[in-house]
Amino acid sequence: MARNRVIYQSDAVLAGPTPATGIHTIAGTYGNLGSQMNTGLLKQLSRVTSVGWNIGVNRTPINQFGELAAIDQVILEQPTASMDITWNVASLANEKSIGLTVTPTGQTQSITCISGILTKVSDEKNYFVLQAPEGQDANNNISNLAVEATKVYAFGNMFLSSYSTEGAVGAAPTATVRLEGLNYVVQTGITQNAIPAVFPTDGTRVSGWFYRIESINSNPDPGSGDLTISALRHGDIVMSIYESGTNAEYHDLGATPSTVSGAPQSYRISYDLRRENLQKLGTPYAYAKEVTYPLDVTCSINGLVTDLNTGSLETIICNDKQYNVEIAIRKPGCEATRPVVAKYRVLGAKVATQSYNMDIGANKTYTLDFTSQIGGPSQNLGLFLSGTVGS
Repeated sequence: MARNRVIYQSDAVLAGPTPATGIHTIAGTYGNLGSQMNTGLLKQLSRVTSVGWNIGVNRTPINQFGELAAIDQVILEQPTASMDITWNVASLANEKSIGLTVTPTGQTQSITCISGILTKVSDEKNYFVLQAPEGQDANNNISNLAVEATKVYAFGNMFLSSYSTEGAVGAAPTATVRLEGLNYVVQTGITQNAIPAVFPTDGTRVSGWFYRIESINSNPDPGSGDLTISALRHGDIVMSIYESGTNAEYHDLGATPSTVSGAPQSYRISYDLRRENLQKLGTPYAYAKEVTYPLDVTCSINGLVTDLNTGSLETIICNDKQYNVEIAIRKPGCEATRPVVAKYRVLGAKVATQSYNMDIGANKTYTLDFTSQIGGPSQNLGLFLSGTVGS
């Protein structure tokens, strides 16, 4: 029977290991299908609420004198597959799976969140969207998935191009990523499909490496208690802003009027990893997609105005300080001391804008924007992540 539609119960999203052109199962030898099917290395992304993708083919029109219309539209750049994924933050396991560096809770946080990307340890990956047969859940149902009715949308040589996370009163914290890559294939079955990656040097498909989807679960890491959290709550979010190198809080410094001592309502942290296609003669494909610098990270905080501190704008020129913005989200519960599930730290940030708004019938609000730049793997600048990462 033909399928009428696809709804969210049927899909699950997974990320492969780095490099995208390498092995995706434990053990086995190159080209040997039988020994490649031992244990899959794909990581399921948990709590996904949205996924979408787009396939773009850039064409250059070829015109000549004597004809109004182009005589051809040729492909001078490789086609691009882009992918957007959003999930509810219940841990930082997804961030780790997509290649960001996350310091486990309790360990010293010393390297930026993109250190693995900068060093190529966790940069390029393949991604997979499993589609279960109609009317069946993808989660906790892997043994019942009929091969002919199960599809996999596979994305090859994907690179992280942007990351953002946000939280607000009355909503669960979320994270959103955009990925860009070189290939896209649709496959049937889950146990013996070839990986979707291509060799960037010439665009030919990688052969001999296979992937296996072994399990799809409501809690992808059942051994980790924190991954059984359905969602985090705004009541467990603790926000602090203080001068770099001190314990002086931002609203106590008096450099400019500030309202962080009031009632913060939402936050958003984001950065873009812009990519440059490096090309050369002799191949239609870019042989590398490198990050372009500098990398700016922004943090925007919105809240209700309560009491204003005294200060004057002109003093900022001679009193321009750096600040650290820290947002920690604790495990839901009623215990006085609960472990931190996710912590975001924007270090070396400076105030970019501070604005206020008031309407009839509404509370007066403020918006405070900070900017920083992501430094090298061990510099004390940029965005740092720590928290629960699973296994």
